[in-house]
Amino acid sequence: SAWGRTVRRTGRAGPTATLAFTGRRVALVGRKLPEGGRLRVRVGGRSKVLRLRGRSAPRTVLWTSRRLRDGAHVLRLVSLGGGPVEVDAVAPLP
Repeated sequence: SAWGRTVRRTGRAGPTATLAFTGRRVALVGRKLPEGGRLRVRVGGRSKVLRLRGRSAPRTVLWTSRRLRDGAHVLRLVSLGGGPVEVDAVAPLP
């Protein structure tokens, strides 16, 4: 049940994604998996490692950034391995 009919998935460490957005916050939407891996998210000079292991449910907000200054930002995602990682959408928030 993917937004835009696309889900990005990897099962290994190393793949990255870089997404530009405009706003004050951003949410990462995907799903946790019973054997889910780890994902590093970075925006606004801060970084956090998400552990995506858990009960599977589609379209789950996996992470929301802290409040940023209004304007253009870049969100960087890096798969750290340990199991599959699925990202469904990146949602800029006001």
